[in-house]
Formats: sequence, structure tokens, C-alpha cells
Amino acid sequence: MKSRLLFAVFAMFAAFAVSAGMARAGDAAKGKEIFNGPAACGECHRTTAKKSGGPGLAGVMAHHTDEWLIRWLKEPKKTWEENDPETAEMKKRLKQQNAERPGMKVRKNLTDEELADLIEYLHTL
Repeated sequence: MKSRLLFAVFAMFAAFAVSAGMARAGDAAKGKEIFNGPAACGECHRTTAKKSGGPGLAGVMAHHTDEWLIRWLKEPKKTWEENDPETAEMKKRLKQQNAERPGMKVRKNLTDEELADLIEYLHTL
């Protein structure tokens, strides 16, 4: 009985931690390698606030959730067209409200593990 109660409490905490974004599984060092390597993010984005081809990414996680970034990195055009509140806010912040499509191009389809690593790296900027 005591072990079931302990398990139930642990399961509730784990569910809360995941929903609160406390349990991120990515590796920032691997994410940096992905950013600079196969994903080629650095071709268009700086890790500072300075704009290059695309917006600078310093502080990007203050504007976006991990879940939104996963959708964006997998399907930027679809995310752009769906125009959820987070996307609409980004368009406004970047003064792109009237743009028909995103400038974002997916250079490589990333695995879920690579996405987790990349997002963990973005948390460090």
C-alpha cells in the first residue's frame, strides 16, 4: 500500500514537471553541434540579437515554448499558415504580419532527439 502511494505521488510530480517544462531531455552541447552542423541554422541566424538572413536567436526562448518551436522547426510553413497566437505574436514582433510565407527553410529534417538537443541549446542563448 505504501509503495503504491509513493508511486502515485512520484507519477503526479513527474506529470507536473513535464507539463511545467521542468523536464527537458535535450543536450545543449549536442544542440550546438546540430545548430552549426547538419541543421545549418547558423547560415541564416546569429546566436546574438543581431539579425542576419533571419532574426537573431538570443533570448528566443523568452518568446516561444518548446512545443511551438518543435512544430516550427518541423513545419514552418504549416505553422505560419495556422497562425496560432504564438505565431501571430512572432509575426508582429518581426514585422511580418503581411508576409505570405515564412522565410524559414528547413535544411534537414531533424529527429525528435536532435530537436530536443537543439531546443536545449536555444535555452542557453
